[in-house]
Amino acid sequence: LGPKDSPNEVFLQFQPVSLAEDTCCITHYLATVQEQETPESELLAMVDLMGELSGSTSPTSTLDPLQDVHANIVTDCMPADDATVIALFAAQRALVKTVKNDDWLVLIHSLATGAPFRTSLSLPPAGGSGMTLFGRVSSGCVGLIWDSETVDLSKAFCWPSGYYAKTEHNMRPDGKGGYFLLGGREDALVTPEALRQANDAHMASAACSIVDSAAESTAEGAVEVGGEQSSTSSPLSYNEISTDLCGIRGIRAIFVRAAKRESVLLAMGIRSLIQHCFPWLSPLPLMLLTPQSGALPIPRRTQLAVLRAVSKSCVDAGGADSPAVCGLPVEPRIPVDVAEFPELSSKETLRLHARYGVSKSSLDALFRDVVSSSTNAPQALARYSSTAIADAIANNNA
Repeated sequence: LGPKDSPNEVFLQFQPVSLAEDTCCITHYLATVQEQETPESELLAMVDLMGELSGSTSPTSTLDPLQDVHANIVTDCMPADDATVIALFAAQRALVKTVKNDDWLVLIHSLATGAPFRTSLSLPPAGGSGMTLFGRVSSGCVGLIWDSETVDLSKAFCWPSGYYAKTEHNMRPDGKGGYFLLGGREDALVTPEALRQANDAHMASAACSIVDSAAESTAEGAVEVGGEQSSTSSPLSYNEISTDLCGIRGIRAIFVRAAKRESVLLAMGIRSLIQHCFPWLSPLPLMLLTPQSGALPIPRRTQLAVLRAVSKSCVDAGGADSPAVCGLPVEPRIPVDVAEFPELSSKETLRLHARYGVSKSSLDALFRDVVSSSTNAPQALARYSSTAIADAIANNNA
């Protein structure tokens, strides 16, 4: 598709926009023609996420940073848990919450107590695209996804996109198990169904904008695909649903807001921590959620590639295996349980622990393996430990 001489690929993106209530089958799709642009900054972010499987770091590489994720969408091999989350977004049943990077321990503690607590969620449009979420991506790069059918919304307060209720300052307990609002916030309340209708209206307007733009280009004899959209198709600001949550009921997945290695690592650490606190819970799927692409699964092979990218050794000028500074943020570093990734070697696991952090159970398994496979266990443990310490210091992870 697209201009004959265009250096970029052009593809059809299908977005589910309607779901049959009786069969839960997708009945309508919105198809848009888009040109796959590869600006250097986006390309480098994609190379970073994919863990350099090809071994090439050239900015001119044609590697699409989300190629692995997009491929997983169109295959018949999508894991059942991933497919369930995609279906939730298609039906506008996915409630999402972005969490500040430093607030995860507080949130998981609140979930672990099992006592009800009040928090704010958002309801994205169908497919998860077309809405910017709360907060800056840099300070809140990971969040959680709930199934709205499992959350009690009977006492929820809902506000439309762009209202910014600021409930932390304008909502107070009434002493009877409920809450009252300040500053006229109750006058702007809407229902969850009204939020869905507003989402649908926005997506329909965005679709019309794309069609109109394409028609104008055709009428003028221009052959352009992609490019900037009109202001009518700009993403919605987040809406807000303030409701009570209780325990882990209804949590279906973890999402990252950008295709960045550090975001995926944090999400994997959060998944491990949730699994540690709730051992009966199946490992949660990881999703990428952006206003442009909506909800996309992050396949297991991509997760493994990220772990290996961090653990990959480098060689210094003297030819010795030396610590590789990964450029990862110092905080937060929530340890990752690598039990689900037996492909990682002992050396890869040790480097990952030194440069980021693995769980205690993963570290125990690592050293048991070192002891059992070595003819001189004390010497092997000393060598592994000294290498890991030097690596951790080099990566500011001491």
